[in-house]
Amino acid sequence: MSTSVPRLARKRPSWLPVAALAQDFRFVLRSLAKSPGYTLAVVLTLALGIGAATAIFSVADRALFRPLPYPAADELFVVGRTTPRHAFIPHLLPVQLASYRENAKSFRSLAAFEHSWSNVVVGNAPAGGITAGISADYFDTLGTLPLLGRLFLPGEDQPGAGRVIVLSHRFWRDKLGAAPTAIGRVVLVGGESCEVVGVLPPDFRPPLGTAADLYRPLASAPNPAAPFAGKVVYVVGRLQPGATSAQAAAELAGIQVPVSGSAARQLAEQKPKLMPLTEWTHQQSPFAMHGALLAAVAFLYAIACTNATSLMLARVHGRRRELSVRLAIGCSRSQLLRSVLAENLALVLLGGAGGGLAAIWGLPALERLASSAAAADGAVWQLDWRALAFAAALSLVTSVLVSLAPGWQVLHANVSEGLKDTAQALGESRRLRRVRGGLVVVEAALAMALLIGAGLMVRSVVHLQHIDRGLDLTNKVSVWLKLPDGSYRSAEAQLELTRRLEEQLRTIRGVQTVAVTTGVPPFSGAISWPLAKPDGSAYQANVNPVSPGFLRTLGLVLVRGEWFDDARPSGERVVVINEAMARGFFGAEDPLGRSLVVMPGQQKQAPWRVVGVVADVRGRVHASPSPQLYYPYWQMPSTFAVTVVFGLGGPRDTAFDDAVRRAVFVVDPLIATLMITSLDEAANSQLAQERYVLRVMQVLSALALALATAGLFAVMAYAVAQRMGEFGVRLALGALPSDLSRLVLRRGLVLASIGVLIGCSTAWALTRFLQSLLYETSPLDPLVYAAVALLLLAAAALGCWLPARRAARADVARLLRAE
Repeated sequence: MSTSVPRLARKRPSWLPVAALAQDFRFVLRSLAKSPGYTLAVVLTLALGIGAATAIFSVADRALFRPLPYPAADELFVVGRTTPRHAFIPHLLPVQLASYRENAKSFRSLAAFEHSWSNVVVGNAPAGGITAGISADYFDTLGTLPLLGRLFLPGEDQPGAGRVIVLSHRFWRDKLGAAPTAIGRVVLVGGESCEVVGVLPPDFRPPLGTAADLYRPLASAPNPAAPFAGKVVYVVGRLQPGATSAQAAAELAGIQVPVSGSAARQLAEQKPKLMPLTEWTHQQSPFAMHGALLAAVAFLYAIACTNATSLMLARVHGRRRELSVRLAIGCSRSQLLRSVLAENLALVLLGGAGGGLAAIWGLPALERLASSAAAADGAVWQLDWRALAFAAALSLVTSVLVSLAPGWQVLHANVSEGLKDTAQALGESRRLRRVRGGLVVVEAALAMALLIGAGLMVRSVVHLQHIDRGLDLTNKVSVWLKLPDGSYRSAEAQLELTRRLEEQLRTIRGVQTVAVTTGVPPFSGAISWPLAKPDGSAYQANVNPVSPGFLRTLGLVLVRGEWFDDARPSGERVVVINEAMARGFFGAEDPLGRSLVVMPGQQKQAPWRVVGVVADVRGRVHASPSPQLYYPYWQMPSTFAVTVVFGLGGPRDTAFDDAVRRAVFVVDPLIATLMITSLDEAANSQLAQERYVLRVMQVLSALALALATAGLFAVMAYAVAQRMGEFGVRLALGALPSDLSRLVLRRGLVLASIGVLIGCSTAWALTRFLQSLLYETSPLDPLVYAAVALLLLAAAALGCWLPARRAARADVARLLRAE
């Protein structure tokens, strides 16, 4: 008579691991389907952690880790120079570039890039644009191919060559309607008719400088007699196969630049230097911002893993009788371990898939939060294979992390104690209670550190938002105008241009005041000059030529003296200084009526007489007000550059921008109208990086607080469920329901309090990444720490409330009958 072997005791053939694994997963899926609440809780927890980590990694990867989008990018180097005062200057003089191109053999090519601005007219509609002069081999050096048409041919960057241009994808889309017929079209650039020969792909980013609207051949003629005259050029070089950067730098150092006299002595102090383009690009990325976000999301991920581990431990403990029975009838511990690990792996895979979906949804949300160039690079944010590979790898790591404690519990399970357990056993085991309590403490500590980081950012941004800038930026708009080279150099020409500009621009609807200046806060643009102090030493100050209406247009505060409203070109040279300069230059003396003189050798100008003092203007929120002086623009023609400032009667609209361009075009069609910007928007953009970090950390902190609260609730709810028999006995012996409620609340708050203390002591792990982003805020701000601690304890009390309420409502008769 044959006997059948129980199913659980049968040994699977070792040559069928795939079949065994498939059978385990079928069993796992049936088991999880019977516990939908547990399954959903674990999957959602892991999806939040993995999804947030994947989205933040995708953003940081784009800025910090991703290879450059150029073929053989390791061969590309920024060619610059060093001086005794500068470790690296990322540009060259034209005369240096010409000598290097002629004599250097280590480079396959040396491509040049020069910024410029021109008035661009498309279809009789003026549209100022950023233009870039580039050498004919620029795109070939980078390995860039056109989207439409062609790029520049050899020789097109020589003087007298054909006037051709290549458009950026954005300019082609916005100004030419993305029409394929744009190739061959003639566009007016700086008064010259230029033929469009190509359109760049949408993902093209210049390795140096700002992306331009259109690109022209750079036809430069180096002047060895005046090497420092004119513009500098940015240079990217591609090495020859087999050449090294050290060899190339040594070769450049041995090349003699054909200059003489003082220029030769000055250039002798400079040494050529090469920097890998990858290193240069990563140096320009805001590492502090991305480092803070990576640290913050690491805390959130750790909280999610801790929460999932706690739930899995409770799951294994709830199945202790089943597991003991299986061990008793012959199932090996390795088979049980494989079953538990398969269940955990299934949960992690579901969580990883949910995390991928969460990242796909969350990345556009991050892009919306990064509403300025400080955090976004203008590219379309989307998950790529690198982010998906990161999510997959993180899921595998997660499956190991969350399975350690449950696996250890299975391997060390006591069969006899498990067989004695019943559904009415009094409480969870002391060991499990300690482990899950420790996990709650870890969650609370991590949430505490993350919330402290968010609180510090809140305090910092509040301080930045309440900085007194010294002027009213509401309904103020600035327009930068690029004048044609070589024009408007005399005081008479400047006076006439200003008169015509102000007269024409005042006719625009909504304009109340107009002023002309060189630089306006929050932009830079002021020119710095050394002034001679009475003791003969130099005092560096920013000089800003302005029209008389500047004070009223920007709302500067006149502290004492008067403004030069009545100044005339034939009158006395007068100047108004700010309070910072009054303190730094004159000390405690009264500056009114005193004279200011530019240091000899800088400008041969008659002295200025100080007629007024205005309040300090804070252009940059992270910098203290600098010494500043204002004078009528016609008093120093060589510093003349035009920025027009408008005071509007209401918010700026798109019709205003078009009206400004048309008005300037009427005055002079060769003047380029650039950067029409609302001053309050420009001021707010200075805080874009801090605001972005704050918004993301607020979201991560809210998720961390919710997960920590849910984790504490799960632990306390499970503990109460396991101890209901004990609570029945306590009530039968005379305990009050309020005593049971306090018992549950006390344990939860004790765990949370321990986590708060540990979190306070370890908050530096996140706040040290925030140090460079904080303004007038200490990383140990006691107000932030106290507020976060109270918030976390309140959340802990909320998480314990329902379990405590259930304990207080225990049915004594039913529980005793069950016992």
